[in-house]
Amino acid sequence: MIHLAIDHIINELNGYLSVKISETSKVVYNSLVKPDGAVQGGIDDKIVTTLVNIEEERIARDPEIYKKQMDGTIQIIRPEVKLNLYLLFTAYFPSDYFEALKMLSLVIGFFQKRNTFNTSNSPGLDSKIKDMNLELYTLNMEQQNHLWGSLGAKYTPSVLYKMRLISISDDEIDGTQEPITEIFINEDKQETDG
Repeated sequence: MIHLAIDHIINELNGYLSVKISETSKVVYNSLVKPDGAVQGGIDDKIVTTLVNIEEERIARDPEIYKKQMDGTIQIIRPEVKLNLYLLFTAYFPSDYFEALKMLSLVIGFFQKRNTFNTSNSPGLDSKIKDMNLELYTLNMEQQNHLWGSLGAKYTPSVLYKMRLISISDDEIDGTQEPITEIFINEDKQETDG
């Protein structure tokens, strides 16, 4: 599900950029550096989308795991996991800093214009994804330093967005049981000595 959500955002952003600058495939998803520390291949003059964090949204968690079916049986289903994804959009233009800033401005403009994606406004969105909302997420200088250090890269013009509420659910049923139809109360009284 995570890959479908990110792929959809990249396709929408590429569509926007194809209108603005007449280029398709300007946005890719990848890490900036390989595990050995070398710069990733194929990212020059691209906007690189990198998933930098996954966070569970506990407030929106559904505690209900019992669902009544039409035939009266009760299905036991674990609640879906709702996630927030943190996406870093890096304008990697090593020989043209001005172009990097221009491309970064286009990314910000795209999400300013369109920050909500659902099946009604995004026909290509997978039907399992209900809503995706993206908001600009600002890091202070120390947090930014930690982020770039953990990525193993030098700072490059970039912007971080928080994508809210991606739901992941394994549709497997954990079991079924019959509903409670009667309640019996045991009225055995114990005598007490007075």
